[in-house]
Amino acid sequence: MNVLTRNLSCLGILAISAIFISPAFAVIANPDAEVLGLIQEIDQHEMRAAEVAQSKKNIDKKVIDYAKKMEKVHSRNLQKDFVLSQTSGIVPANTDTVVSQRNQGLEEMARLKALNGDEFASAYIVAMVNGHTQALALIDSKSGQIQNADLKKHVAKTRSHVAEHLKKAQKVQRELTKP
Repeated sequence: MNVLTRNLSCLGILAISAIFISPAFAVIANPDAEVLGLIQEIDQHEMRAAEVAQSKKNIDKKVIDYAKKMEKVHSRNLQKDFVLSQTSGIVPANTDTVVSQRNQGLEEMARLKALNGDEFASAYIVAMVNGHTQALALIDSKSGQIQNADLKKHVAKTRSHVAEHLKKAQKVQRELTKP
């Protein structure tokens, strides 16, 4: 084998190795890691959004009450995410999907932070309706891939909570638009 062939062969092995240890492959090999990463990202975003809502002045009490509930429930769920990670050995993945979810949340936060009063309250509740709708769709699309039984239970409970949050956000939205 000549030097060029040997070097190309080594490069091929390195390229194949890179494929197998890339985050994208980790998602294929262990979708549980991506699902847990997504759930954590959703929880963290909801907590940040709730903190912003609670920091605003002259906001409808229904919106503040909703934000307080979101902070409490998602904080508790995030703790459960971490405990599950520790007990199951599932390390949340930072895949392209997780990063995209994070970036969408950060963009939304920047937009919301610039608003105040009724404009903020309306935009926050619209964001909560849209966000919880998207979270349900994301959870539903990933649930069938989950392998770990404890993660399946956690995601099912999380989905139930997210569905409740969506209904509550829709109710607050209707109340805000009443004349």
